[in-house]
Amino acid sequence: MSGAGRFGSSCAQLTIAPSLTSEAASARFASVIRLSAPRWSSSPQRPQLEIDSNQPSSCAAVTVSVLAISPSPRTPGRIREAAGRAGRIPPSVHVPGEGEQRVSEPITIRPAGAHDVPAIQRIYNREILEGVATLDEWPWTDARRRAWLETYRGEMVIVAQGGATVIGFAYLSPMQKFGFRFTREVTVYIDPDHHRTGVGRQLVEALIEGAHERRLHVLIARITSENAASLALFESLGFERSALRRQFGYKFGRWHDIVETQLTLQSPEEFEALVTPGFRVSVVTTLEEMEEALTVRRAVFIDEQRIDEDEEIDRYDADPATVTDAVHVLGRLDGRPVATARLLLDQPAGDLPHIGRVAVIQSERGRYWGVGVMEALHQEARRRGYAGCTLAAQEYAVGFYAKLGYVARGDVFLDAGIEHRWMYLVFEDAEGGTT
Repeated sequence: MSGAGRFGSSCAQLTIAPSLTSEAASARFASVIRLSAPRWSSSPQRPQLEIDSNQPSSCAAVTVSVLAISPSPRTPGRIREAAGRAGRIPPSVHVPGEGEQRVSEPITIRPAGAHDVPAIQRIYNREILEGVATLDEWPWTDARRRAWLETYRGEMVIVAQGGATVIGFAYLSPMQKFGFRFTREVTVYIDPDHHRTGVGRQLVEALIEGAHERRLHVLIARITSENAASLALFESLGFERSALRRQFGYKFGRWHDIVETQLTLQSPEEFEALVTPGFRVSVVTTLEEMEEALTVRRAVFIDEQRIDEDEEIDRYDADPATVTDAVHVLGRLDGRPVATARLLLDQPAGDLPHIGRVAVIQSERGRYWGVGVMEALHQEARRRGYAGCTLAAQEYAVGFYAKLGYVARGDVFLDAGIEHRWMYLVFEDAEGGTT
């Protein structure tokens, strides 16, 4: 496949033509994709595509015309994506850019699964032993990688596959604090035998697109200063250097400086149009607020998970004015109850308080409201002088709590017929403790 691109301030075209190996393919014609939006932007209003083709059959060449385009290093990837949506070329097929080697077969970008652990291990452990893209010094075990993949359930973890072989992987890492919920860190690793083939660019472009879809605001990438190729790649995709951490890491008997880069995905005005800022968490203090919290719990535990109401609601859920050994919090979105959790304080002396009944209504999951109510209970525990918290996590939610710093201990057990794991958190500001 060959490709050529021309980009200007008012018009741009990208023509992608496969090798003409048949008479049918030699009947050349072009499809023109026009974008009605005046420029590429990260606005939630995506450009509308109009496809004008002079034949209904598959084409031998595709010309993408972008009118009044705003010059941007992200433009080539967006144009490839637009052509892919039009059904003319697969979005995963990469057109090598300047300085890149050509690959002999198309590269597919797809979500990572448990079956990819051996390939991810091969790539990452080789980098541990030979490179400084990671400052880890001890190879990971397969068990550790599988546990890591489980903690990233719901996050974006992708692989690049050439033929039957995974040749790279990348992921977005969440920040731990609730206030950083719209920020992710980008991490990319490529098999050294496939450096400078465009695989890294494809993976980062896919992460950027996924970040837009997840309504994130900022992406950061931390790169060792000697890794000139990675720095050039990220800067070509719009990342800007935001900090230099001198002698920040130590590996192979020497210090390494770390360059922190940042990509802001939207202007503040565009971001405000994407998110709903009206989420608030408060401590439940009245019987009316307790009923709102129970409305959320009934929807999640009784209606969805079929737990008996007699098991779900207990003495801790009475009027807060009469209950002194439990704290409930309620998360509201524009005044509507969407999340809740509680903290039990009647534990044996010296033990940590217990968090439970964490619930977010189904339509609002994936928007960090669960993190919001958890952070509120952590603050309540700190305020009372506790060094951490415990909880019994449903097995599917272990990854969620692990991102908040909880560590699983012990075997799986049943509660209300559902598999659970005990998990523990020691606050980072507690004496001798870390999250």
